[in-house]
Amino acid sequence: MRMTTKWGLAAGLPVLMALAVVLTACPNQTAENRGDTPAMQEKAGQPDPQQKTTEMTAKSTPVAEKAELNWLTDFTKAQETARSGDKYILADFTGSDWCVWCKRLDAEVFSQTVFRQFANDRFVPFMADFPNSKIQTQEIKEQNQALMDRYGVRGFPTILILDTQGKQLAQTGYRQGGAEAYVKHLKELIAQIEKGGNSESGSM
Repeated sequence: MRMTTKWGLAAGLPVLMALAVVLTACPNQTAENRGDTPAMQEKAGQPDPQQKTTEMTAKSTPVAEKAELNWLTDFTKAQETARSGDKYILADFTGSDWCVWCKRLDAEVFSQTVFRQFANDRFVPFMADFPNSKIQTQEIKEQNQALMDRYGVRGFPTILILDTQGKQLAQTGYRQGGAEAYVKHLKELIAQIEKGGNSESGSM
């Protein structure tokens, strides 16, 4: 019996030693020291810290809203809108798809946020377009031609400031200097109008 016990202990000792070595060599691994990819961490129930940071940044960063400028093409509606909002009408006589200076005015001034914000506050924008290729209704064509004759427009772009009755208060056109300079120019015209005098500034 003694010999059997000693023999059993001697035989089991290498097995216990081998098991201890295995346990020592294989510690509990986390997703980080396993080298898991973010997708593997997500499947394991551990969100990717970098992804979480990106989502928080996106939520906390406000998106700048770009001011929009709605150019009306119905003159009667422009007058009604101006009356209800107590604003002037900013009338743009243009050849939008062929006139070089009209395109420059649009790109340098009308499409810029600083101008759009100002125009939305003070004007109802109206466009009398005389395109080569754009499709227009016959009613719009006749309206624009009548307005062109009424105000004596002879070149493009011609920009008019009108009151709610359609009376011409000021005239201008393309001017160099960009949107901020153009806003300043229009403010000066409005100031002259409100002092009681009409104002005209030549266009190119």
